[in-house]
Amino acid sequence: CRVRDCFDEGHNGIPVDKNGKRDRTCFMRRWSRRVTRARLNPEQIAKKLVEDAKERAETLELLRKEGLADEVIYSEDLMSFERGSRGFMKSIKSWTKVLSKLGIQPSRAIIADVLAKEPTAGKLPEHEQPHSEVIDNLEEVAPLLVENGLGHYLRI
Repeated sequence: CRVRDCFDEGHNGIPVDKNGKRDRTCFMRRWSRRVTRARLNPEQIAKKLVEDAKERAETLELLRKEGLADEVIYSEDLMSFERGSRGFMKSIKSWTKVLSKLGIQPSRAIIADVLAKEPTAGKLPEHEQPHSEVIDNLEEVAPLLVENGLGHYLRI
């Protein structure tokens, strides 16, 4: 998403259209019928994902040592309200946990109301697309991910 939205383009990859030509729709692709794919820099993206996984593990371990992380709440779960009714319920549950951890007494009704008013609520497909549909050069990227122990992230 970050490459296709133009937040992480250049070093890690570039957004391209269905014909492989540079696409500049960027974040607006989310409201467009245009097909935007990511052409990734295979070596760089594998390196970045390995570094990100290591950093997340180190941060989680630090938080656990300090007694601040008894449970992981993923941003994907917080944002899953964009993916239909099942995702909407998952988001409510996740936001309830986050607010509780912050010492706030959550109201599921208020959370549901706030999420329902978001312009992206329910706008995305129920399930994420396979990477074969969104990564232009998956045949180059997939082997490097597998080689670096990241094959479980692939949706093919």
